[in-house]
Amino acid sequence: MLLHQKLNHLLKPYKYTEIARTAGLSFPTIHNILTRKRAPTLDTIKKLCDAMGVDVGWFIDDSKGWPPVRVQPKADRELQTVAASAA
Repeated sequence: MLLHQKLNHLLKPYKYTEIARTAGLSFPTIHNILTRKRAPTLDTIKKLCDAMGVDVGWFIDDSKGWPPVRVQPKADRELQTVAASAA
């Protein structure tokens, strides 16, 4: 599976703008990767993986299989922190 295909599958449950904000990337950066206008840097891949809770190794290595093993996405960790501080 190509990198942009993996990213497309992983982004389905999220809003692109939410992942862009959480990853510290611009929406056009994500869009350009998905449309194959731009190849992501390793730093960009790391930011996206952290935001979606996916191991970088899975994202790069096709032998890791599908679906990816997920950890808690950064977006979810941020929401829990906000909820805990409001209580």
